Amino acid sequence: MLHGLAALLGREKGFPTDPEEVFEELRRASAGGPADYAGISYRRIEEEQGVFWPCPAEDHGGTPRLFLERFATADGRARFVPVVHRAAAEETDADYPVVLTTGRVVSQYQSGRRPGGSPS
Repeated sequence: MLHGLAALLGREKGFPTDPEEVFEELRRASAGGPADYAGISYRRIEEEQGVFWPCPAEDHGGTPRLFLERFATADGRARFVPVVHRAAAEETDADYPVVLTTGRVVSQYQSGRRPGGSPS
């Protein structure tokens, strides 16, 4: 996707299409962060039939249960927020029979983007 856009803009270099090369970039970019992939490689994923993140180093066993000891809050405790149902602003009818909704897609997952947070 980014490679195609970059190509249209005349800047293909730096936007690889090979999944392993893209994953290597993810390993470097995530190192030291909360979702650290630095210790995960394609070879390791195949050999171990998957590796749980965060996994900060190649000799790290991965993290099968995230937040087992504490949550990522200042006091380590989870936050529960009640949600009150709100009906759709517009109901479907014969002229408009389809309901559209936002949701996470692969390119947004773990990116920090929230499609529902867009003012438009």
